[in-house]
Amino acid sequence: MAALEQPKKPTGGAYGQFLAEKRAEFTKKCAGQPVTAISKMAGEAFKTLSEAQKKPYQAKYEAAKAKFEKDMAAFLAAGGEKQKGAAALRTEKRKAKEGKGVKKAKDPNAPKKPVGGAYGQFLAEKRAEFTKKCA
Repeated sequence: MAALEQPKKPTGGAYGQFLAEKRAEFTKKCAGQPVTAISKMAGEAFKTLSEAQKKPYQAKYEAAKAKFEKDMAAFLAAGGEKQKGAAALRTEKRKAKEGKGVKKAKDPNAPKKPVGGAYGQFLAEKRAEFTKKCA
């Protein structure tokens, strides 16, 4: 039996579909320029499209998303196990490395810290004296 492979989630929405279709065209235009030039040019081109022109790309994305959801349901029904994406794994690894997100357990027997610091202590001692003067 072939190993089950988790389906890839479609990303980028309508813009992602537009970029996938037109990437070769933008790559030719941006030959010799940094890779970011392709994204910038594609973004500008997508912004200039009207809603009617964007509609086919949105429809492609919706179809890809529906196919992914159907494939994922079949994958899970066949006994597949959902795995986290690369970005989620990277974030998890970074947080584990930094130690963030894990609170230390508070010792219930630890002595309480005085509220207000030095001024708070001074005020607590002299409060009666001050209230007599101000009253």
